[in-house]
Amino acid sequence: MTSEPPDPQHPRKTQWLRGIGTVFLAIFVVYQVLSFGEFRGWFKPPLRTTYARVFWPNIWRMFTHPADRHIVIEFQGRTDDEEWLTLPMATWYPARWESGYRWDRPAARRSGQIKEQFLHLACDKSNADETRMVALRWNKTKGRMKQPKRRLRTKVLKTWDCRDQPRAPKGEVL
Repeated sequence: MTSEPPDPQHPRKTQWLRGIGTVFLAIFVVYQVLSFGEFRGWFKPPLRTTYARVFWPNIWRMFTHPADRHIVIEFQGRTDDEEWLTLPMATWYPARWESGYRWDRPAARRSGQIKEQFLHLACDKSNADETRMVALRWNKTKGRMKQPKRRLRTKVLKTWDCRDQPRAPKGEVL
């Protein structure tokens, strides 16, 4: 009688792996369905503030969410309570990449500290007494190459007194 070595591919030896794989696949499918549902706005999960980052794929909208409006950021400055003048930030600080200017990104529009840094740079270049960051927003016109600025809305994101110093990321003044 010759004894054969045990077969590592025998069903009894890998059966427990199938169970783990099935459970993992079920959790993954549920996670994807919940993430897609939150992305589409079908529901908001309870206690959103405590575990919203669990669904990070639905908040990362670089390639997954087509924009339905144009948003352009302008910097304006003034001296001695005169009219606001548009500052040429694009010529002072040209974009280094094809992705555009850093101040056009949603994270820069949301963060007060990032806005402070850009407004401080505008103060340095323009020698103005006060600068502000303004968002110009209008809806896209589908099916057209030219995009007219219909229903243009402006929103002042932040106003900065040039005598102030910006804060560092941890809060201390630079």
